[in-house]
Amino acid sequence: MHVGFDLGATPRNTKWRLALTASALALMSAASGAQAAEASTSVVEEVVVTARYKAESVQDTPIAITAVSGETLQARSVTNVTDLSSVAPNTFIAPPTGATGPAALVSMRGVYQSDFNYAFEPGVGIYIDDVYHATLTGASMDLMDLDRVEVLRGPQGTLFGKNSMGGAIRLFSKPPTGEGGGYIEGSIGSLDRMELRAGFDTTLIPDTLFMRVGGVAKHVDGYVDQIDFGCRMIANGTPGLIPAGILPNRSAGGNCKVGSEGGQDLYGGRLMLRWIASPKLKMDFTADVTRNHGEANPDVLVGVVPANQLPPAIPSVAPWNGNLANGPTPIYDGRFVPNKRYETYANITTGNHSKIDEWGISLTPTYEISEKVQAKLIVAYRHFFSDFSYNPDASPYGIGENSNPTSHDQYSAELQFTGVALNDALEWTVGGYAFDGKTHLGGHIFYSFLEFDQDDRFTDKSQSAFAHAIYSFNDKLSLATGVRYSHVKKGFTFHHPGILSQEYENSVSENHTDWVVNLKYQVTPDVSTYVQAATGFRPGGVNPRPLVLPDQLVGFSGEKMISYEGGLKMRLFDRRATFNVAGFYSDYKSHVSQSTIFECLATQQPSFTGPGACPGGVAAPWFYYFNDKARLYGVEAELLAEPIDNLSLNASVGWNHGKSLVNDPTAPNYRDPSNLFQPEWNASVGAQYTFQLPSGTLTPRLDWSYQSKMTFNGNLATPATDVVTAPGYGVTNARITYAAENGWSLSVAATNVFDKYYYYNKFALSGFAFSGVPSRPREVVVSVRRSF
Repeated sequence: MHVGFDLGATPRNTKWRLALTASALALMSAASGAQAAEASTSVVEEVVVTARYKAESVQDTPIAITAVSGETLQARSVTNVTDLSSVAPNTFIAPPTGATGPAALVSMRGVYQSDFNYAFEPGVGIYIDDVYHATLTGASMDLMDLDRVEVLRGPQGTLFGKNSMGGAIRLFSKPPTGEGGGYIEGSIGSLDRMELRAGFDTTLIPDTLFMRVGGVAKHVDGYVDQIDFGCRMIANGTPGLIPAGILPNRSAGGNCKVGSEGGQDLYGGRLMLRWIASPKLKMDFTADVTRNHGEANPDVLVGVVPANQLPPAIPSVAPWNGNLANGPTPIYDGRFVPNKRYETYANITTGNHSKIDEWGISLTPTYEISEKVQAKLIVAYRHFFSDFSYNPDASPYGIGENSNPTSHDQYSAELQFTGVALNDALEWTVGGYAFDGKTHLGGHIFYSFLEFDQDDRFTDKSQSAFAHAIYSFNDKLSLATGVRYSHVKKGFTFHHPGILSQEYENSVSENHTDWVVNLKYQVTPDVSTYVQAATGFRPGGVNPRPLVLPDQLVGFSGEKMISYEGGLKMRLFDRRATFNVAGFYSDYKSHVSQSTIFECLATQQPSFTGPGACPGGVAAPWFYYFNDKARLYGVEAELLAEPIDNLSLNASVGWNHGKSLVNDPTAPNYRDPSNLFQPEWNASVGAQYTFQLPSGTLTPRLDWSYQSKMTFNGNLATPATDVVTAPGYGVTNARITYAAENGWSLSVAATNVFDKYYYYNKFALSGFAFSGVPSRPREVVVSVRRSF
């Protein structure tokens, strides 16, 4: 493990990383082999999944899938969707920047989406108990009372839900069974953390109606300090660095702290009912609610655009945020980059918050039409209201500030028929899916060169039909094929009082057919291999952030891909180990990218080369969306092993590479090769051993995860510099749990054990500043749990 820590602390040549990870896998396999001769009934736990709408082991499912039980997630200190990067290879999920509010950055196999705006669909679908979560806002959700998580990589859609091009993350709550039992857990820890979790199962009507209730309440303080700039400069003995117009807040106290970022107050609950209406009819009802009111997302300034590269509109306009009315021209430069890691000089006058209130209900009746045919209907409604404040310059000035109150409503319905035929050699699924989403984005937007109110409305309607079949030629060879037809229509209504005099509307619609072909061969009862080809698509849209019309109210085409995959799945050493490996090659026929370019205010035309190309150099930054062609390819491997009784090991590694096929640096859709599609490497290693004690068990556990560098360039046509690059990092988590025989347990867990400082991601789309989301520091949590 010491080698792994050094590797994470100092990123090295990728060949060394691959060699070391492969060596770890080989050593674990060797250890498993050394113990295979010992008589034991212990085997590696294989999570049962429903990725193909039938219950089957991960090892028997011929797709790239990672499945982790709720108990294992807890042992690995995985408590949020954003932690799943440490679980699944070639999966990149990061906490949100200040610019995106209560959202998450989610990417899988290079299919990337970071923009929270509702004009865009997630590249990776997130499902909660088979209900699609249609936005990145709210995606960084707490993993409350879960039975398991399934991470499916590659295009999905011919079997369930809405089409998801990069993959799907499926969260399954613990269902009511009527068996009784439950738990309650209390935790305290670093940053004044206080947390309470509970869940219980009960029978309301014997053999007929069962209920499960789960809940969470959590408070944790922010870990990035907001510092009064003037106060700090006086305390440092450098008052000469205070620009005119910036007044120190002497009431801030000796440490000059005036607030914090990253704090959280979360309350959530889920109610699940299962009604066995008859031997043929079962009905499941779910209702959940979450109130997540936090401080502004952690966002620290890491660099500024030099003044001589800024468009004249930025350094010359006053007043800024009312702070410098009738005062001197403000000076924005590197003095506002803090010297300490977990500090910011941001002045957020629009409020210090990032919050979301969300609730949803779903009803799922399942009916056995016959012994061979089953019908299932999933109807659901979800609503959320979110709001967040943001200061893009992360300085005392407030060059730009905004608020983003947003309401979202979605209705969905999915009907499935599944069955078997031809002496059970054919398994089939047919179904349909309908989705209707409405979103309103409001709030006040202020940048130095413009100011307006948002009144934007988005509609998203889609209908699709799908069919899937698996035919087993014999005990070894099977063929799966599927097809999906989708019709999507999106509407956009923009109204920006203060800059646009009227409402403007635009809409796009698209029809698309996707397919999948999968061939599986069972080499032995414990070894199988498969090959697959599948298509995926993501609908296009219209630029959702127009500043000057009409040229910015333009549409862009959607994304289309065909992906090829091959894999090998093995149970080894009397099933004391499983080893899965897959490789993929994705042909991006149409890939959407986003850059910050400049709008020439005098001519209302875009400039791809910078404000210097505009008449008089007068320009404003805005977002430009373009399509290009690209190739993505990579490999991934996962190992689970129990070489001896009570010792559990896990390891995974993923490598992917993306390349744009636009090679002309003068083309508007050119992407410099240094700008990555997602981190090329991620890996994890974990180990735990359970000591049997007279009164219970003692289980220490250690986990290490690694992610290589990622780039966040605002202008993809230019090389990615250090200021827009988040370097690679390795992180170690540890936990020790004592579980008594009477149902009580005590755990002590530490995340980021070595207190490593790194960036989850960076933001470089403002046109004048570069900021980053710093990692959480080392945190220790003590938990007491009572199971009953």
